[in-house]
Amino acid sequence: MKWRMTIPRWGLLVLLVLAALVALFPMRIALDWIGLERAGLTAREVRGSVWNATLSEAQFGGAALGDVDASLSPLPLMLGRAQVNLSNPTGLNGRVTVARRSVEADIDQALLEGFPALGALDIGALRLSGVAVKFVDGQCVEAGGNVSAVVTLPWAQGAIPPLDARIRCDAGALLLPLASAGGAERLDIRLYGDRRVQARAVVSRVPAMLIPLLGAAGFRMAGDTLAIEREWVLGE
Repeated sequence: MKWRMTIPRWGLLVLLVLAALVALFPMRIALDWIGLERAGLTAREVRGSVWNATLSEAQFGGAALGDVDASLSPLPLMLGRAQVNLSNPTGLNGRVTVARRSVEADIDQALLEGFPALGALDIGALRLSGVAVKFVDGQCVEAGGNVSAVVTLPWAQGAIPPLDARIRCDAGALLLPLASAGGAERLDIRLYGDRRVQARAVVSRVPAMLIPLLGAAGFRMAGDTLAIEREWVLGE
């Protein structure tokens, strides 16, 4: 005996309408529902559906990403997670996955530009490579990958050698312990689950004539080095 399930015509019509609504659902609304805007991912304009969208002049926490292609992966949705794929021609390639209690970012590569300056220390850009980060209940629980920062100082001719770091979790925060090869310049950046960012820059071997200038820019003596700290909130 064969059994076949039959769906009435009105049922097929409802399924087709639902499928069309899902296919055309705006990415702009989805990003807000998922919580990526609250996490710091913003754009001047979001065009397209959840399966194929463009984020014009996208930013993360105020750092420029450029125009970004975005799409939602269907399979993780069946598991109760929302995974947004992000890419652009300048090299961004990664994924952000949001669940009820966790946020994960897997960034193959990315270039972030336009960070707030720390006094005389200008953070020109951060380059991410092979970065994987996971927050659970607002706490950093897993982190790995490489970050390189391009910075400039007033006494250097242009940018100083890049500051490099292997990222890690530290007391619930994501820590980027950036340092130059010689150790004369250090920059610690901490990102917390509530979007707070703390940055502390330390420079040594500063020419004596420049110490008053750096003092006026907010640096303070800390032993035989100069240091400056700043805190801000992503997206504000």
